Amino acid sequence: MLKIREQQIEIFEQNARNEFHKDVYERLRTFHCDQIKLLSEMDVLQKMSVWHKRGLSLNIKSERMMSRFLALHLTVLPDFDQKDIVYKFLSRSDLSGDQKITALYTQLRKDVRRS
Repeated sequence: MLKIREQQIEIFEQNARNEFHKDVYERLRTFHCDQIKLLSEMDVLQKMSVWHKRGLSLNIKSERMMSRFLALHLTVLPDFDQKDIVYKFLSRSDLSGDQKITALYTQLRKDVRRS
């Protein structure tokens, strides 16, 4: 019987997360985010790892919402989620993590269109 240890699962999950971060990085670098080109890939990926953990603590579940959460850090403001007003919103318990990111992303897009 094949037995997978917890440590092996953690390594698998970390490798999958690293590949996810590289994919988000490439999409942003290629299509959306000129300012990302000013940073080294290694710096961005290290920051994404920290931001990802914070996203998980906010109950962000889907890859799509996590990629938006990471993208907001790179396109709006690094550590934007630590600003008081944003942190209060993201800490609400009446919405899921994915619902909070959808609402935040939608509002930001409306604000950009108005300006």
